[in-house]
Amino acid sequence: MKSDLFTEDNLPFDINEVKTPYDYMKFFIPDQLVDKIVEETKRYAAQENCPTFQAKVDRGIIRASHAIMVMSDYLSTVMRIFWEKKENTRNTLVKKAMPRNTFDDIMHYTHFADNHKPKDDDCFWKQFIRRKATCFGYKVWVLATSKGELILCEPYGGTKTKLFDYDLGQGPNVVYGLVEDAKLVAGSKVVCDNLFTSLDLLDNMSKKGIGVIGTMRQNKLCNISLPSKQQAKKMRRDQKE
Repeated sequence: MKSDLFTEDNLPFDINEVKTPYDYMKFFIPDQLVDKIVEETKRYAAQENCPTFQAKVDRGIIRASHAIMVMSDYLSTVMRIFWEKKENTRNTLVKKAMPRNTFDDIMHYTHFADNHKPKDDDCFWKQFIRRKATCFGYKVWVLATSKGELILCEPYGGTKTKLFDYDLGQGPNVVYGLVEDAKLVAGSKVVCDNLFTSLDLLDNMSKKGIGVIGTMRQNKLCNISLPSKQQAKKMRRDQKE
């Protein structure tokens, strides 16, 4: 997503001046963006006829909700338990920051744009994905470290997805495009599943000096002679071909 909120001129201060975790967070989520979230969240709450919550929303409460979400990841737990009475789950800092119902309202009403004024290129609608635990949701292509730290992401928007076509097919294009945009150096290794892995991807990545680890679908093996899926099921775990 490109916006003038993220241009270099609008950053709150130089990266070298970052001294605290909060400063670091503000460097990537500047006040201009938070103010935009406040504006659109208030607008959506008004559209949903919720004046009580609309009156509560300001920069501070949005920042506090971000902190709670960061803490939930740090503690690898469900956010709602922070407000429980049990000593082993409640979090005093969170409870003092805001009531649980207010946090639930923030999660429900947070918006980044006016629903009544959609743009032609706003095409990131919920999709139905069969065989997923949650069938309806948004699809986002993500490049992350082995620890789960985000490097780059691109929301999937059908033909309007902002990834260059390298003539490798959709899945391999995603991997190659994210690697190109992230400027990964030679010697890096990328892990992906069978939706993304192909021989063309392996060939192009090897030319960049980047390794790929991934499973490959049988219909992408070209003329490579390997046991069929039925034969592979009968093989022992330690058996190789």
